[in-house]
Amino acid sequence: GRLLLSLQAGLVLAATGVGLMLASQTVSEIEAAEPLHILGLISISLGVGFALSAAASFLISKKLGLL
Repeated sequence: GRLLLSLQAGLVLAATGVGLMLASQTVSEIEAAEPLHILGLISISLGVGFALSAAASFLISKKLGLL
């Protein structure tokens, strides 16, 4: 349950980040594009972190025989 929730959160955050990065490319004014770009990078970083955390938890649980 928890592993899938972390993985799902990671994928949603990463997808949101990609969307924000794409949106920042379509905005013509630099003042509006820069915050979208920064938020996109933060979202992608958090998403990848959640996904890696879920993968590490899965591997550790499997190695300890909990799964």
